[in-house]
Amino acid sequence: PVLTQGFLEVQRWDAVTGVTLDEALAVINAAPPVVPTTTFFVGSAAVPDQGVDNFAIKMSGWISPTVSGDYHFFIRSDDASALYLNEVAAVSGTNALPDLISGSPIAREDDCCDAFIEPDLFDPATTATPIPLVAGKLYGMTVVLKEGTGGDLVQVAWRLTTDTTAAATLPPIGGKNLYVVTSPSGKSAVITTQPTPVTTIVGQK
Repeated sequence: PVLTQGFLEVQRWDAVTGVTLDEALAVINAAPPVVPTTTFFVGSAAVPDQGVDNFAIKMSGWISPTVSGDYHFFIRSDDASALYLNEVAAVSGTNALPDLISGSPIAREDDCCDAFIEPDLFDPATTATPIPLVAGKLYGMTVVLKEGTGGDLVQVAWRLTTDTTAAATLPPIGGKNLYVVTSPSGKSAVITTQPTPVTTIVGQK
């Protein structure tokens, strides 16, 4: 396995009924482990509609900021979701992914379908206290989603405290800040934005 930039790993367990985080965590943390129904990769901190009902998802990997500073984190989903972060960076390389059994989420959405919410509204889907991060360091992140029926999604964004961009307009954390440790052989990725065609005439700039 190698550290690869641009992706997060997504594991999905099908035939998991209910809509609560506890029901998702029960299968994700099961002992002995329950093998995921499918595993794939995404190029941003967002899982698009899966086209199926009654499942649990774990999206995990590492984030690495390009600018040091204090960051708020935001999560939005359909249905319930939670965001876990290992805030203590290793001296070098990756730190551990968050422990979903003993750890607590830094943000969670227990209802459905809100936009990203400003920190001063004190909604649990946004970190009330900003988290200091160091540029170039790798921080383990895990996102849990529980879907019942109907549409589904989960997205995670971040914002420096000095950034005045409205929370509702933030994009999910992009691939340049994401890393995963995996063997690329035989894996698949989900392309959520199609490439734009470009026409180039030879001899012209």
